[in-house]
Amino acid sequence: MNAGGKRILGLVMVVVAVASLLLSAAGLLGIWAARSAAIDAAESTASVVSDTLATTKSALAVAGQELTAARSVLSDTKDTALSVAKMITGSQPALLSVADLLEKDAPQAMTNVQTTLKSAQSTAKIIEDVLTALSNIKILGFSLPYKPDVTLNASLGNIMQSLDPLPGSFKQVGAQLRLVQKDLPATALSLTHMAGALDQAQARLVDAQKVLAEYTVEVDQVQVLVQSALDSLPGALTAMALAATFALLWLVVVQIMVLVKGLEWMRAAPAGAAS
Repeated sequence: MNAGGKRILGLVMVVVAVASLLLSAAGLLGIWAARSAAIDAAESTASVVSDTLATTKSALAVAGQELTAARSVLSDTKDTALSVAKMITGSQPALLSVADLLEKDAPQAMTNVQTTLKSAQSTAKIIEDVLTALSNIKILGFSLPYKPDVTLNASLGNIMQSLDPLPGSFKQVGAQLRLVQKDLPATALSLTHMAGALDQAQARLVDAQKVLAEYTVEVDQVQVLVQSALDSLPGALTAMALAATFALLWLVVVQIMVLVKGLEWMRAAPAGAAS
């Protein structure tokens, strides 16, 4: 290649090398700026998720307290029903007092239980909406495995439905006691059946509390996952940024070599100048 051609090619090499160096410098700045932005975004997202999980745990605790209160009332009412059945069997003089209890106190107790369960159902719906939303959020490829066979909201609804006939049944039994004093054995049997229904409702509440416990465990697992991801993210992003920086620096070395070679060719003397 003649000297003129070398100088032209050298000029092209210098221009390309300088442009490449500028792009590499911009790339280095962009890599570390992107790392900082990614860490800030991840910390912001993790903060929102952590706050949501903390709120969810508080709601789970409230729901657990409500279910415990409902179980206590159901247990007391069941014991009352069994006691009344025993009282009817062995004591006719207390008949009118028992009728008052069945027509007023027991139905009111059932109403109180249903009110408590309705409040717990509303809380459960909020919790399920939050867990469903969290299951759609992926953090480093992980998400909350929330797919219950029967939701707590539906379970509580079934319990409330099973309690619906009890107030009327209690009132009906009270009326039977007033009108049909001779039918005491049959009345005692009805109360025993009601106690059995209350016992079943208690068992369902126990299942609902187990579901709450599972929700709490899942929320705790997500909290650990979020914290672990947040702790490891800066190091991972830094490692990726360093790897990209190394690659760009290696490219810079090659670009400098091209620049030096281009400058040498630009300085090449024309043919015959040495003579």
